[in-house]
Amino acid sequence: MNVRALSRIVKACLGNARAQYELALLAAHDPPDRPRLRLAKFWAERAMRNGDPAAFQLIAVILGKMGNPSDAIDYMVATWRSAAERGDAVAQFSLGCCYEMGGDWGVPKDLEKALFWYTKAAIGGYADAQSAVARLCSSGQGTAGSTSS
Repeated sequence: MNVRALSRIVKACLGNARAQYELALLAAHDPPDRPRLRLAKFWAERAMRNGDPAAFQLIAVILGKMGNPSDAIDYMVATWRSAAERGDAVAQFSLGCCYEMGGDWGVPKDLEKALFWYTKAAIGGYADAQSAVARLCSSGQGTAGSTSS
């Protein structure tokens, strides 16, 4: 084991979210055997709890590789909702996308909820969310008088 790898492991153990994410990413690479994927999930969950926004998507990819695509989507939505409620703008935007798309995205299509989460993320300074709010509002979607589809 080289010094850089050891340093990454130490940082991850001390709670460094970026190092935790990097370890998860390394463990999730092919070949995706079950023990490696469990290790990847372990580190990705810690990275997510410590604020690494990329870890949210990585968890879903890992669960998908483990053969549970519907579990992956449910898990992803639940973790985004939890982070969104804590004020994470990336998670708020991601949850808004889920509600805008609906169906296979783990929640029913609901443009009012999409606009709600996009607005929260936009207020948090997330530029893509600002564009989404402008797009929905300019088309009259997501407002109380619009339909959900």
